[in-house]
Amino acid sequence: MEDFSHLDILITKWLNEGDLHFKAVFDHCYPRILQYATAFISDQLLREELAMNVLLKIWRLKEKINHLDDLNNYFFIMMRNEVISHLRKKKHDTIPTLPDNVSNTISHQQL
Repeated sequence: MEDFSHLDILITKWLNEGDLHFKAVFDHCYPRILQYATAFISDQLLREELAMNVLLKIWRLKEKINHLDDLNNYFFIMMRNEVISHLRKKKHDTIPTLPDNVSNTISHQQL
């Protein structure tokens, strides 16, 4: 429970005293969400990229963040959603495409 109050203090300081205090939020959250992503993504660089994306989104949501009840849970949900989005995109990107010179129409004789 101490962890939650510490995060709340860091967030409050960031919101009240400026963006320079976001580093403390980053330092607190980054290793945790990075570790969480390990369960889903084996590539270390990709995990780091996804974690950075989440923290960038958190920074951009500055105005809305103080209205959330459970920030710690929210950050992990954001990371989960980032992983899901990546996996969906990866699945979509791996669908094979036909070469341009192949006709997609069925000839009359084939019917």
